[in-house]
Amino acid sequence: MDFKNIFNRGKEYAVKVKDNINKTIEDANNKKALIEEKINNAVFLSSSSFQPIKIEVLDNNQQTFYDYLIQECKLNGNENVNSLISLIVLNNEVLLTNTTLTDKKQLENYNVFFTENNMYILKDSNYLLFPYSDIKKIQLLDRGVVSATLEFNNFVICFPTSVVDTILMLISNEEKRKEWKTNIQNKYLDFKNQRDDDNSVIGMEKRIIANGLQMNKTTNWIRNNFEIISNRIQENEQILYPFVGMLNYRTNTDPGVANAFALTNHRLVYANQGLMGDNFFAIPRNQITGITLNNTALDGVITIHTSVKSITIGVAAEKSLALFNYLKSQFENNETAKNDSTSIADEIAKLKDLLDAGAITQEEFEQGKAKLLG
Repeated sequence: MDFKNIFNRGKEYAVKVKDNINKTIEDANNKKALIEEKINNAVFLSSSSFQPIKIEVLDNNQQTFYDYLIQECKLNGNENVNSLISLIVLNNEVLLTNTTLTDKKQLENYNVFFTENNMYILKDSNYLLFPYSDIKKIQLLDRGVVSATLEFNNFVICFPTSVVDTILMLISNEEKRKEWKTNIQNKYLDFKNQRDDDNSVIGMEKRIIANGLQMNKTTNWIRNNFEIISNRIQENEQILYPFVGMLNYRTNTDPGVANAFALTNHRLVYANQGLMGDNFFAIPRNQITGITLNNTALDGVITIHTSVKSITIGVAAEKSLALFNYLKSQFENNETAKNDSTSIADEIAKLKDLLDAGAITQEEFEQGKAKLLG
């Protein structure tokens, strides 16, 4: 075996590997230097002319669409975008998606929003507008594990790597934007229909927020927990009053467990997502024997008394009296309806006795019965 030849070939291979490694390092350094040069020469967001957002009054149809877009932003964890969404709605645009970007020079974060025609960049209460038609050049400079560096026009910025392909597609593909717009408009119509349905999750959420009874719970929490209730509503059952409360409240340091509550025409129901699965409970209204209110400095405590047990519900102190009065009136109406039902049954029985005794005719009995039943 020619070991000398094998050794020489091995040395040649090692030299080639070393050269390849050096070339890879050199290419990486050149690429890094190129990116740094572009960054240093770029016009940065921090020095751009951001415009102040002017709040306008939305009409009823715009307001509903605005509410939908705000909901979608909150579901994506973006809370403080009210002003910009107003502007997008007033411009009669559809918000396709939103994310964050980073100014490579200042390392500041911005919110960025993509509509069918424009990209909006939001900083505090000011915005920068990029019509897609004005973007002459866009390229991916670097794709890292966490962030990817994009250059468009004179800007060099970073997007999260997980969304950069979507961003490139949205900016460059008009057909894809139209497809997204159609899907979002369909979702909006579904949202609008659900808002008018008191038994739907969104319908309940709408009333909870209107009454200020969300107890600082997020949109996701409200959706997830009230969905348990919505899925268990029976036929002919109507949700009258949904709210968030702390079940088994004792003190503000031992507040119990947050639950979704809803009074229906048949029951008081409450539910929460537990570690071992969904929990759902119901108390028939005819088992509720009373209700009391005990306010503390920080919280309101409503106790529902039943023939079997009592449950305590902690709510915000400033909302407790209104909630208590509503529930109390409902339970009192329950008793009135029960008593009215008993008295009507007694009167019909008396008419039947008169009919059997021959004191009135069948026709008079039917007329009297119909009158009692309304």
